[in-house]
Amino acid sequence: MNTDRSQMGLRARKKLARHESILEAARQVIGDIGYENAKLEQIAEAADVGVATVYNYFGKKHILLFNLALYSIDRMEPQLDAWSPKPESTLEEALVEWIVEMGTHTFNALDHSIWGVVISEEYKAGVDKKDYIEIKQRFIELNLKFWHRLIASGYATNEVEGRDVAELLDSIASEVFRQAHQKKAVNRNTYRRIARRLVTLIVRGLAANQKQ
Repeated sequence: MNTDRSQMGLRARKKLARHESILEAARQVIGDIGYENAKLEQIAEAADVGVATVYNYFGKKHILLFNLALYSIDRMEPQLDAWSPKPESTLEEALVEWIVEMGTHTFNALDHSIWGVVISEEYKAGVDKKDYIEIKQRFIELNLKFWHRLIASGYATNEVEGRDVAELLDSIASEVFRQAHQKKAVNRNTYRRIARRLVTLIVRGLAANQKQ
């Protein structure tokens, strides 16, 4: 979650600044030479800290990677929390544009190739999944807050379990990412085309559920 620095002491602010500088260095190094080639020593050098400091903060490279993803979600969360569909939008249009907005901010916050590594690391044996699970939960929470905004605006009713919708939206966003990544076409038009095809099926299911 975003941290209120005004409530922190000097020591805590310095620790947070060092934490963020390591993450920014990781973004740069991994973006330049790839995750497999990146060494913690190189990231420490780019952050202008000792390698022991990187180990103390993160311990292992995949934990650093997952924390970089969480940090990126922190950066895009305020914009997504403030986004609302156009008043004349249908529910289907609102959901499609939300997926597009999510995709755009996600890839602006962190390069799509790095997101691909984040997802692939989740499937590796011996990797602690705790931080990856938190990444998924953060995206689901963003979707849930958006769904509550849609209900408040009259686009939908609360007859459907919000958590279920949030998880469905997360699944759609993940599939949009996968297809866009395969096509090497990470842009709003690609997101919109893929999302519209998937969201139409969801909206029909929601409508049928609400009539029961």
